[in-house]
Amino acid sequence: MKTKFTGKLLAAVLVVLLGINIQGSWAASTVVDFIQICVSDNGKMNLIAPEASCAANQRSYTLNLKGDQGPVGPRGETGPAGPAGADGAQGPAGPAGPAGPAGADGAQGPAGTAGADGAQGPAGPAGADGAQGPAGPAGADGAQGPAGPAGADGAQGPAGPAGADGAQGPAGPAGADGAQGPAGPAGADGAQGPAGPAGADGAQGPAGPAGPAGADGAQGPAGPAGPAGPAGAPGAQGPMGPAGPQGPAGGGDSLYGDGSAGALNVPVGSTLDLTTASGVNSLQGKANMQFTSITIGGTLIVPSGTLLRATENILITGAISVATGAQDNGPGSPDSGISLAEAGVLNGGIGVAYLQAAQLTMPSATAGGAGNRIPNGSGGEGGGSLVLVAKGSVTLSASGTINANGADGVLNPVSGQGIIGTGGGGGGVVVIGSKSSITMQGIIRARGGNGSDGFDGNGGNSEGGGGGGGGGIVHLIAPSEPSVTGTVSVNGGSGGNHSGASANMSSGGGGGASGGNGGNGTSSVAPSSSGAAGHFITTVANAPENLFLK
Repeated sequence: MKTKFTGKLLAAVLVVLLGINIQGSWAASTVVDFIQICVSDNGKMNLIAPEASCAANQRSYTLNLKGDQGPVGPRGETGPAGPAGADGAQGPAGPAGPAGPAGADGAQGPAGTAGADGAQGPAGPAGADGAQGPAGPAGADGAQGPAGPAGADGAQGPAGPAGADGAQGPAGPAGADGAQGPAGPAGADGAQGPAGPAGADGAQGPAGPAGPAGADGAQGPAGPAGPAGPAGAPGAQGPMGPAGPQGPAGGGDSLYGDGSAGALNVPVGSTLDLTTASGVNSLQGKANMQFTSITIGGTLIVPSGTLLRATENILITGAISVATGAQDNGPGSPDSGISLAEAGVLNGGIGVAYLQAAQLTMPSATAGGAGNRIPNGSGGEGGGSLVLVAKGSVTLSASGTINANGADGVLNPVSGQGIIGTGGGGGGVVVIGSKSSITMQGIIRARGGNGSDGFDGNGGNSEGGGGGGGGGIVHLIAPSEPSVTGTVSVNGGSGGNHSGASANMSSGGGGGASGGNGGNGTSSVAPSSSGAAGHFITTVANAPENLFLK
């Protein structure tokens, strides 16, 4: 039934398109998008106006005459340019321009004979404008206009490099001993007791009369020898005997060695590495380290625990680098070096107090304590130790440096594993003694190493960063206050960052200690911390060698 209606509806559309005039509100010129048709039960169809309705016995149908918008067709070629249009009507005249300056007056002719006044003629046409005169001088500058709005702030530049560590001030001199109070007045002498009474002498009896002389008896035995008489006057002094061999040098001066190794000189641009066998062999019999003088212009690398002696002066214009000492081999506990307690998982080591540090004039090769690390971690070795002593002066010039820093912890990431950060190593120990004077214009560093970051390679617990190593010890000893205008750095190292988003945290390794405490690793309740600063000590002693005796 629907199909039949569809055919009839199409016929109705054709009727509309043929222009059948429909009464009502539609006009012949009306353009419509749809038509409404009423179909009776007997199949009769009626077209109705858009606002009309079908009868009760009719069914209403709506036919859309306009289909959906099709896709945009391709752009046709540009047609030829059309002919130029006719000129438009002339626009109204513009406003008159400003009058030009008046032309210069012509030369006046000779005066003629005055004629009779004629009638005034009509005004003649205006003369052509004269040429424009030269531009007048520039007027004075007008008042300055108001300031324009401030431009937008420029992008912030990159952070500048970190400044060098500030010089640590020398330790203040020890306060003078207070004056001893005056002695109290002497107590009064006690009264002398009275002398006891002397006993009375008995009465002597009268002498009897002398009897007659008896005969000489036999001579008795000899009595005992009498006491020796007083010694006679000393005789004249005999001639002086030959001088004996010279005795050994006193214990104090032996600290500076005997100079048997001659002079040690590392020229500018050269490197002497005494941590290698080839470097030691190059000394050619000077390995006893008892030099006459020491001059470092290039780079000298020494193992931890090195003692350099000079009977004369020490001059450093280049660099001395001290190799690290105490280590952590992973499975066991880290070596604590000179510190009071080793670094553990989470907790940093415990450093020595100021007075304890001042007594460490001959430190061992395990100086700064090592940071804590797991077996597949690395780094975190403690800073090494170096002792320089000279009977003459010791000078570290402005270009000279001595480095005895603790090593940074090193992160070795392994895919699929969670690795906690290694703690930084404690700073090393540098002791300089001079029988004459110490001038320090350069840089001495005994810093703690930085802790490494953790690595969350398995997505489980977060891994904590390692704690920073504690600062080391620098001690200068001379008969007068050392002159320090350079920089001494005994700062602690910084802590590492944790890795992972889990609230459950595997604690990072603690930092090794030295003069200062080591920093703690990251825990579930606190981030990692930096190591504490160490000690910079200056000591005045008339006989510095006495402070190196044990």
